[in-house]
Amino acid sequence: MGADKAGGEAGGVWGGAKAFSRQLRSQQCGVVLGGIGTGGLELWDDGHFRVWQIFNNGTWTGWTGAGFRTSDEHFPASGLHFALSTHSPDGRGIWKLQMPDHRAGRWIEEIYHSPELRFPQSIDYRARQPFAHLTYELENCPVEADLEAFTPLVPHDLDASAWPVAEFRIRLGNRTKRRVEATLAASLANVVEGFASAWARPHQIIHDQDGLTLHFPAAPADPSPAAGSMALTVTGETGELSYLPKWQAIGVNHAMFWGQLLAANRLGGDESKPAKLTELCARAKAFGWNTQDGLSRLSEAQRQELADLVAGFPDIEILRERIPLLAHADADDPRTRRDAMLEEVLITLAQDVGPFFGSVARTVALEAGQDATVQFVLTWRFPNHVMVNTGWGQVEKGVDAFDPADCLDPNLAQHMTQPGQRTAVGHWYERLGKDAAEIAGAYLARADNLHDRSADFITALHDTTLPDWLADAINDQFTSFVANGIYDRQGRFALWAGCGGCGFTELGNTFFSTFLTNVLFPDASKAQLERLARFQARDGRMPHLLCDFNSPSGHYEDDNLKFILKVYCDWTWTGDQAYFETNWPRAQRVLEALRRLDFDGDGIPDMRGYNQDYDQWMMFGLGIYYASHWPTVLRVMAKMARWAGQKQDAEGWESEAQQAAAVIEEKLWNGRWYSLYADAQTGRRDDSILANGLLGEWYARVMGLERSLNAKRVRSMLRAIYEHNRTPGVGLRNGWLPDGLDREAGLRDWHWNVCWMGVEYETASHLIYEGMIDEGLTVARESFERHINHGLRTNHFECGEHYIRAFTVWTVLIALAGLELDAANRRLRIVPVYKPADFRSVLLLPQGWGVFQQRLNSPQGGQVRIDWKQGELSLQRLELCRPASQVTVDGRQAPFATEAEAIIPTEALNLKPGQRLVVDLT
Repeated sequence: MGADKAGGEAGGVWGGAKAFSRQLRSQQCGVVLGGIGTGGLELWDDGHFRVWQIFNNGTWTGWTGAGFRTSDEHFPASGLHFALSTHSPDGRGIWKLQMPDHRAGRWIEEIYHSPELRFPQSIDYRARQPFAHLTYELENCPVEADLEAFTPLVPHDLDASAWPVAEFRIRLGNRTKRRVEATLAASLANVVEGFASAWARPHQIIHDQDGLTLHFPAAPADPSPAAGSMALTVTGETGELSYLPKWQAIGVNHAMFWGQLLAANRLGGDESKPAKLTELCARAKAFGWNTQDGLSRLSEAQRQELADLVAGFPDIEILRERIPLLAHADADDPRTRRDAMLEEVLITLAQDVGPFFGSVARTVALEAGQDATVQFVLTWRFPNHVMVNTGWGQVEKGVDAFDPADCLDPNLAQHMTQPGQRTAVGHWYERLGKDAAEIAGAYLARADNLHDRSADFITALHDTTLPDWLADAINDQFTSFVANGIYDRQGRFALWAGCGGCGFTELGNTFFSTFLTNVLFPDASKAQLERLARFQARDGRMPHLLCDFNSPSGHYEDDNLKFILKVYCDWTWTGDQAYFETNWPRAQRVLEALRRLDFDGDGIPDMRGYNQDYDQWMMFGLGIYYASHWPTVLRVMAKMARWAGQKQDAEGWESEAQQAAAVIEEKLWNGRWYSLYADAQTGRRDDSILANGLLGEWYARVMGLERSLNAKRVRSMLRAIYEHNRTPGVGLRNGWLPDGLDREAGLRDWHWNVCWMGVEYETASHLIYEGMIDEGLTVARESFERHINHGLRTNHFECGEHYIRAFTVWTVLIALAGLELDAANRRLRIVPVYKPADFRSVLLLPQGWGVFQQRLNSPQGGQVRIDWKQGELSLQRLELCRPASQVTVDGRQAPFATEAEAIIPTEALNLKPGQRLVVDLT
């Protein structure tokens, strides 16, 4: 295989900006291994694999009723682990490549039965999703060892990013002056359901051209969510492969594995062991044996047949300590002794005494100074994925007819009246192979290609002149695609707002996440909204969630504002005309529904308590949160109307936007900031500061739209937010109450006094857009570092884990890059505001990705370069910081005209993978 070469070249992922490593706090999270929509497992900085979601666990499905199991309850600690054994002229040693974890409950097995077992002194852990790199400090070990864990993540290619795979490349280096023989063994617990007991679950060993595979096959026709198959493969063109198909991590059997590996530097397996276990259990059950009646139902011939199977069972020593034969030692009748032994064996096999492990290994001989890389691949196939309706809402009268096939839950209408019913949706990855072993073979044929494509992108993200921590903060959000993603067997994609929490395809957070999902997987981002939009109510309003209809009944009205803004962003960034034509009529209906929320006649929708994203913080009347959306929504509608040829509507909406802005300035400006709300009905005014109260203005800056509100006042409010809502070194709270304001009025709950990471990143980018670059970077960094301090660097809690509101971190990068995109008109603007004299960053767009670099001479001149890597970028207008004197593509001049700092090519600039665009600046 190509693992040795590819593993050696993986250092590019860790080049460029300094990797965020050796953190001050141990992290209670890590890189999430697994493809999008496959479930995942986290590799933590102690070397342990935790939070296994591959078994269709409850939190991932929305299932918290009877039979719910968390990932930790399903999969044992150390259920996947690596062992290193070395033989050299200086002696022998064996190491488990994880830190000791007494919480695992098996520590006594390790220290009592296997005292020779050693552990790393420390582990240096580096995380760049989807890569993790662990360097082990192994005391008195003749070789050094480091592990690269990886799962494919390829922008714009959802299928390539949806493999149920975790790949491990472990490098060994001999730094002694003498030859060392080393064995790396990987062990996996069998928790595949569907068999009578852990003893009876079959373990298969498959030899093929890829290497050696330990396979836990699926039970036939088992409908349970945790039924499926797992495989663990070790590859190898050189060195010796060995295996131990079945062993138990209890007592002497724990010592059997570690002792054998230490003594022989090999694993010695017998493929007949699992087969005989299965045969024994199946035969006993067929004879009518059960734990209550014992052997009383079995004939003498049946008892003898079972005893013969036990006698030929090579692992009988596993059971010996559990078989109290001493009580029958004086029995003269050999059949009495036989029956006592047989009954104890069968009772033991009937108990759930697992898990049983299987192991595969590769042995390599390392000369002085030599390195070698051993590749392991974990694959799985658990097809019985279900989605469960939460029962939060009911389908109400007035919802348009819909096609259930357009929802992830094909029985949506039925579920709305039967909350909690489970419906199988399966996984896209089922088509990759009939079982986990077949998937492993298919993956290995593509492994190097998928690895390199993923590594190229992650390298570009981190090889930047932007702050090191910002690249890490962006990268950390990629974990949410694995932790939250659903990619069902029909190829439909959607995200939880937070894994198992606060709703599925929740419209508000679908909006906040759109800036990142649109550039990583634009087709999936659009399709997610399309499915939700099919359930638009007759009155025009949109549902809050997929499979929930609280929104048409009057809750979360701001979802309707965000729907229009997301449609415009999707269309503008992708240039998808068909998407526009489908959603433009929907947007017009939404707008009319929003008009009906204007109860005081000021031209702006009113707030009515909890009916918005801050659903535990009451706001009334003319509230800045809705109000700042409204002029931007009207301007967006005007732009789409002009595209659709509706000039008169466009002019009307533009006029309304101006009038709405004037109302906001008159009624909400208090001299320093825009007040939280002013309620005409009660006369109450609240001068609290809402951290993202200017969301509509922020969106306008991200999208390159003109302002609606007074620029000086907007900056004044942002300075007030930075001064009052922020606790230095901690973060930015959602709300701030001026001194003297009634804090006991019952109008606030905990939402106002907490930090939401997505709001912090949104505010940070808005500060940057308004010229407060240092302040914006400070807010973003404090949020990032707070999560590190709490041990949650890659897991962002809000309502559920891996909350996708934090995807707004992407707007911090595009604010610093001064990036605007109008794909509908093939226009791209890049005018960096952060260190513009020497600026380099990944250029990630819905059309593909490349690397942008700008170098400026003072006071004039310089050069811009775009190295395009993937997809095709077609431009009719490119706006830069200075006029151009020359444009070349791969060294060939491209004729152009100029308009201020804009380049207008005579023919469209079409960049394809591998091409370089160079612009010389005057």
